[in-house]
Amino acid sequence: MTISRRQLKLDPMIDGFTSGLVSSQLAKSGLASVLDATTPSQSEVSSASAASVSPPEAKESKDASSGVSETKIKGTSGADTVTVTVTTEVSSVKTLGGADLVTIATGADVGRVDLGTGNDILRVSGDVDRVTGGAGQDTLVLDWAFAQYDVILDGKDVVLLNRLTGHEIDVRKVETFVLSGVEYSVGDLQELLADDGVAIVVDHITRIKVITPDPTISVIWDQIAQQAIAIDSPGPTVSARTFAMVHTAMYDAWASYDEKAARVSIDLEGDNIRVSDPDGKEKAMSYAAYNVLKELFPKQAALFATVMTERLGFSLTDDGSLDAQVGIDAAQDLIALRLNDGANQLGGYKGMFTPTNPDPYHINDIAAWTPESTPIDSPPGSPVQKFLTPQWSLVEGFALPELADGTTDFSAVRPVGPRPFFAEGMEGSTLDMTSKTITLGAAVR
Repeated sequence: MTISRRQLKLDPMIDGFTSGLVSSQLAKSGLASVLDATTPSQSEVSSASAASVSPPEAKESKDASSGVSETKIKGTSGADTVTVTVTTEVSSVKTLGGADLVTIATGADVGRVDLGTGNDILRVSGDVDRVTGGAGQDTLVLDWAFAQYDVILDGKDVVLLNRLTGHEIDVRKVETFVLSGVEYSVGDLQELLADDGVAIVVDHITRIKVITPDPTISVIWDQIAQQAIAIDSPGPTVSARTFAMVHTAMYDAWASYDEKAARVSIDLEGDNIRVSDPDGKEKAMSYAAYNVLKELFPKQAALFATVMTERLGFSLTDDGSLDAQVGIDAAQDLIALRLNDGANQLGGYKGMFTPTNPDPYHINDIAAWTPESTPIDSPPGSPVQKFLTPQWSLVEGFALPELADGTTDFSAVRPVGPRPFFAEGMEGSTLDMTSKTITLGAAVR
């Protein structure tokens, strides 16, 4: 199935898109009004050109039923630029006529945004509960990180789900979406998500993710592992180990709730627990995944904490429940076994390796791996490729069988190597790259 979508080649990607449209719109209208709401009581309003229309205004009022103060922002009949940057909640933003630009910045929390009759642009980095388009052709630009959200269809409406916090943006009557630098119409999204809402999507730098409308707890933590990997970029070998550890820990936690299942990790302390009530297994699996990810990516602990507390509603530490103890124990058993599995996690996954051929211009053995220059056509002395985790052949596997000496048996999965440069019968032959000569080790027949 081919999806009609336009790649946005802009620099910067989204800023160029929005500023170009807005500049054009403001030039046509002759009015530019800016609202930067720093606090409900300190809202600043400025007008970029003289006009008879009043600029947008922020009003603080009390809800009649709850008595809670709330801030409402209302635009004008001209082309307004409204930016909400406060951490204080704003109950609503409403634009009227003109081609308006509304920005909900990171940290802002807005109840609803109602767009007016113009061709409006809404740019979202913070939280919004509900967005309703107007009579024009409206565009929503989502600035959340690519791995941070899912797109879900609810009839004709679109729901944007934050994978970290669980926050949902309910979007209605908006014609165009710009998601991670790629533009989609509502029809594009409907076609893309037609197969039970599951889809593979690509962003503007060709990163891939799977949208899952109703993820299980294991899928949620797999998605979070994906985001951690996307941020740190540890490479495919370390990434594979990460996924294996996260899912092994979750399985071990789940196994405590199944009378027939056996844990993968050895119970070093002899404190594994069997639980008869299955209701808490998702909680146990979350504690297992959270503690493993925190161990592997300590700099991203805040990201994992957000998932635990805001999306799932769990404590970050042992809350005294049996489920938390099961999950924490599953993580600890796995981590203890994996610290000495040959990956050198504590040493930053560094491995010692000196290539036989140091670069393309110094070939000592034509049959050995040769690091290429980067870029490949660079002159002598240029940087060359480095072997990624050269110790990985010695890392203890997760699912493959072991040989008698305890090393992993790769025979079933490792491809056959290339044929030798010197064919059979030519053993002892040498290649001199400098003189561009070959000395045969056997007579030519």
